[in-house]
Amino acid sequence: MRGFLWCQGELKKGKAKVDWESVCKPKLEGGLGIRRLEDFNVALMALTFEASSPIKNLYGLNRSIPISLRINNGKLTSMWFDKWHDLCPIRDLLAIRDITRSGFGLDDFVCDFISNGNWRWPPDWLVRVPGLYSILVPIRVDCNDVCLWCDLQGNLKPFSVACVWDSIRLRVDIVDWYHVVWFQVRGLADMDQIPPRFIDIVVYLIPISKGKSVVSVIYRLLLGAVSFHIWMERNSRLFKKKLSTVPQIVQVISSMVCLKLVSFKFKKVSTRSRLLLDQWKIPSCCLVHKGSFGFFKEAALLGSLAPFMLLLLES
Repeated sequence: MRGFLWCQGELKKGKAKVDWESVCKPKLEGGLGIRRLEDFNVALMALTFEASSPIKNLYGLNRSIPISLRINNGKLTSMWFDKWHDLCPIRDLLAIRDITRSGFGLDDFVCDFISNGNWRWPPDWLVRVPGLYSILVPIRVDCNDVCLWCDLQGNLKPFSVACVWDSIRLRVDIVDWYHVVWFQVRGLADMDQIPPRFIDIVVYLIPISKGKSVVSVIYRLLLGAVSFHIWMERNSRLFKKKLSTVPQIVQVISSMVCLKLVSFKFKKVSTRSRLLLDQWKIPSCCLVHKGSFGFFKEAALLGSLAPFMLLLLES
């Protein structure tokens, strides 16, 4: 697994067959959801600089970083250098000497520039920069200013590393098949109540991974079959240029699980288990009634194969 992912995508013997950019795409865009360290490092640096001007050229884009500040008490926002209004930073509208000659300091905060509910603009500034009239005095509340991030859709959200990463990462179109196979087959095993993320599925299965109940066996069989056939379909599309439709893949997975189930002998079947077996069209001859001797050895073997099934899905 480690050697496969870290070989830079060169199509040579012993090298990975998928380039690193594809691996680092989110799952809904056809990748594995691994975050590139370069992008994540930029997002962390943005957290350090927040709304200050040094971040403007942080990741090499010819545009300003979409960070702004929502003024609450005005005690943490620079009057001159932070972006807290569309015209900001104010420093771009005035020269440093204009600020200092008017008796203001470069370390002033927004709260220092408000007096009795009005701005302390010098009259000559208003003549030279008429746009200052459009800056309304913020309604001050007794809480700290909030740093905001403008996402790609133009929505302002509380600043976070996740928001920055999602804005600067490589983006491709959402693939239409990333969820359809699992969403169609999980209903056959009554797994609709389990969140569709792989980590949630694994966490749900771990406590029953060594069980011999009908539910445990079907869940593990289905997870292993889905993992195997999705991986086979991926290889077929990548190397053989052969594509199967979603219904075809679902049919193969269902047939594989059903054929395995009819080879088992179940006992102590609850009402829920009986309904689940009926959904898979498992005949009554596969049930061991009370008083029967023995139990199917396949269940024990299946329990030993569960870690391999999970490893297969991770690969």
